[in-house]
Amino acid sequence: MDFIERRKVRLEDFRVWIEKFSSSRFVHVYGKVSFKPNSADLLNELYWLVRDQTESRMRDVGHRLDRHKMASMLEMTVMAALPIKTSENLGNDLPFCNAAFAMFCALDIVLSWGDTILDTDCPSFCETHLLWLRWCHQEHFPIFSNAMTWYAFECYCHEREAVRAANNRLKDFL
Repeated sequence: MDFIERRKVRLEDFRVWIEKFSSSRFVHVYGKVSFKPNSADLLNELYWLVRDQTESRMRDVGHRLDRHKMASMLEMTVMAALPIKTSENLGNDLPFCNAAFAMFCALDIVLSWGDTILDTDCPSFCETHLLWLRWCHQEHFPIFSNAMTWYAFECYCHEREAVRAANNRLKDFL
């Protein structure tokens, strides 16, 4: 796929994420959010600007883009753009709304790989990561250290799944 096609695909991804987030569980709990006009275009432009500056460091050993780095870059892009302009129930806590949207996009990227197991019912990770993201827009954007957070969380979920499977086998044996 050439560069122009990849840009179009990512733009469509942003449009889909905005639409899905607008009807997600977050909205049912915290109330309706509205996005700035042309948010998908803004996010896409910023995403490609950051990606162009970091692409050589975004690839894994096999020269493929690493999903954890992509997820992290998406989060940093959202937190730089802050595309959500209003929230029905959260008032001025727009950084929290934007952090939730950032994490929503990142989870979609990480989960889109077939071998990924993420236990999204992990409140301690979700709450801590949202809190960190909420304030991240006021600092520099640590794409690579945040990518390691996603990698560590995925490893934790894999280990947790393996322990569950072993416990189930043990129960069947006993």
